[in-house]
Amino acid sequence: MFERPEKLEYYGNIHDDVSKRFGKPPEPSVSPDDVSDLGTRRLIATSVAQLLSLTPESFEAKFTEICDCLVRRGVASASEADHLRRLGHAYARRDEGRALEAIEAIAGITAPSPFLRALKNETAQTQTMSNDGDKDKKLWKLIGGLIGAAVGGLIGGWSGASLGFLVGSEIALYIHETYGGGRRGSNVIAGPNGEPCTTPFFL
Repeated sequence: MFERPEKLEYYGNIHDDVSKRFGKPPEPSVSPDDVSDLGTRRLIATSVAQLLSLTPESFEAKFTEICDCLVRRGVASASEADHLRRLGHAYARRDEGRALEAIEAIAGITAPSPFLRALKNETAQTQTMSNDGDKDKKLWKLIGGLIGAAVGGLIGGWSGASLGFLVGSEIALYIHETYGGGRRGSNVIAGPNGEPCTTPFFL
């Protein structure tokens, strides 16, 4: 049974780095009607940066909570949340094969919620990018985008998914290219976990 941790551990160096680079949301290709409140947009960007800075064990625990909250709030269906959860756990374990399986499962859902329809549009655009033919970049942008969209959906409903996808894709690719698998335990810091369905997770 899932046990909720009281503390979340995160990589202080990665958190500080990505917060400086991505703490303010970029000008997104999102219509003004979608998450138009600047405070909400900042909260999504901050929360995605925090989530992607977590250590693997803390990430799995927090992302499981996020997926459960998406279902509880009626943003995503249970099956959609389950596929997202599997994707998040694959990200934490840096298992590209399982991440691809989860992405394919998400793409194969035939009656998506409005939340997932927003994700499918973003996913299709990412998959068709040239990215200089770099499949690795596309994959990590997709993984990060879908994880970020889950955070955006939790904060702003399905209309927050596009902004979360945008921020998450850029942060995940940056972490992958800058830090790869060489994260250092000496940079680990413990922070409060907050409530299951609220963000930011720690300050």
